[in-house]
Amino acid sequence: MSGAQGWSPLQEEAVLDSILSDDGYDSDDTSMPEAVVSAMAARNEILAKRNELMNQKMEREEAYSIERVVEILNELPGVKKWSFFYCAALDHLIAGAANRQGLIAFRSDEDKIRYLEHRIGRKL
Repeated sequence: MSGAQGWSPLQEEAVLDSILSDDGYDSDDTSMPEAVVSAMAARNEILAKRNELMNQKMEREEAYSIERVVEILNELPGVKKWSFFYCAALDHLIAGAANRQGLIAFRSDEDKIRYLEHRIGRKL
């Protein structure tokens, strides 16, 4: 394999861990070679950034979760639970994340209702 093929952050982390354990280095030991200290610092920065990105992704996905949009649908004025409109809107929202994002993009309840009417082809 060449280049980035076959490389993963977990492999790099395992290599760094083996360097530390094989040579008997302690992370608090000040006698570690500068290359090891530098590699550990770079690894920590990469892991911190990865964690930050994963947290952001989870927050975005939570905002568009089925549970969240069902709460919004249940709170829309004039929408009767289990009516034809409600069931069609529910089917539309469950069908895909883009549909849920579309609903959430509208700020007012009236706009949310108009969006659903347009998408499901039925008036409230």
